[in-house]
Amino acid sequence: VLLEILTGLPSYDPKRNQEYSDLVTFIETMTRRKDFLLVQYVDGLAGDWPSRSFFKLFSIAQRCLTESHFDRPGMNEIYVLLEELSLLSGQLFAEENKTKKKT
Repeated sequence: VLLEILTGLPSYDPKRNQEYSDLVTFIETMTRRKDFLLVQYVDGLAGDWPSRSFFKLFSIAQRCLTESHFDRPGMNEIYVLLEELSLLSGQLFAEENKTKKKT
């Protein structure tokens, strides 16, 4: 779900190559490419948000996709991480707005 929020892409899309028609496999495949840029896959309809925020959200999503369920964070940890991300994003937006007003 976090990858869907980040990218705006559906979890399954038969229009993508059959090898990676599901979003998880698609993103995992793209991240292995040398020319991979996460910013290319961020949902443009989500508005303008600080790059540190979407990198952090992507990092959380990757942890949730860890193959071994023992290594995946629990829902309590995910909640805390998303709360921290929300606070960080608010601070980053405030800093960006101050910078924009000065210029």
